[in-house]
Amino acid sequence: MKALLLVNGELYRPDVLRSRIRSEVFDMVLGADGGAGHARILNVTLDAIIGDLDSLSDLEQQDFGNAELVSYPAEKDEADLELALLYAKERGVDHIVMLGALGGRMETTIANILLIAHASLTSCRIEVWHGEQTGWVIKPPGEHVSGHPGDTVSLIPLGGPASGVTTKGLKYPLRDEALLFGSSRGISNVMEGPSADVRLSQGLLLAVHTARQGKREETRAMAKKRTMNVGVQVLPLVEDAYPIVDKAIEAIQASGVKCLVGPLETTMEGDDLDKLIEVAKRAHRACFEAGARRVITIIKIADALEGTTIEGKIGKYRRSDS
Repeated sequence: MKALLLVNGELYRPDVLRSRIRSEVFDMVLGADGGAGHARILNVTLDAIIGDLDSLSDLEQQDFGNAELVSYPAEKDEADLELALLYAKERGVDHIVMLGALGGRMETTIANILLIAHASLTSCRIEVWHGEQTGWVIKPPGEHVSGHPGDTVSLIPLGGPASGVTTKGLKYPLRDEALLFGSSRGISNVMEGPSADVRLSQGLLLAVHTARQGKREETRAMAKKRTMNVGVQVLPLVEDAYPIVDKAIEAIQASGVKCLVGPLETTMEGDDLDKLIEVAKRAHRACFEAGARRVITIIKIADALEGTTIEGKIGKYRRSDS
């Protein structure tokens, strides 16, 4: 189970963060007190807000609609972030992506990083997204790191030395070595291929992956505006489904998005995935409005950093009039 957790720190490069969020699927979205305010910027809907709520006015709390408010007294032993992590863990979350965990007060940033290390001692994987940078904790025996040639990978010991550190696929390899707490030895290594391997026998490593400059600029440009396709197939469980399917198609056509009606599904095209998904929901709801009592709707998304179009998929198969 995967959760997005918004923290009351700096929201660095929100355009990049929005693009990264769209490429993932989250089972719940949580706000740690004032971090809930980032939800509007990131175009996400909160499921719960956890903390003493001292950073949110009564009016702001009302603005979050159906989000559960989990309130704690201002005088407490845990920070709002720790309470939010505990909330997620109690609900079976095993993968948390945190945004806004850095910036602002220095002591809060340091505490947040150390808290991530502490929480990662459990089976829960925690990632910190800061623009196109990703930070997480690597525990023994280690793991693979995915990326691109030229990306930067830093390995920083936490809470003490990390021993038996061995790396493969990095420009400056480590061979069964110790990284001492407080040392900068593991900073700014470089990936030589699409993946690297980091192994260690003892300790914890804070890993920070940063996309290379050229890749960052390419990703930003493509993330800002690229065309994608969403296919929608509605299956009303009724004796005569065609009149109801017609209503679903009408709902799609009325939205104004570019679309192509096929024998099995309708394919939409646009550069706003949220809008395309919303149109698919309208088609689904249109089936009930037309009288169906049970409907199965299948939604397929075709996306690529360089964009994908209907014409690009089927243009070469179109018959020529000549």
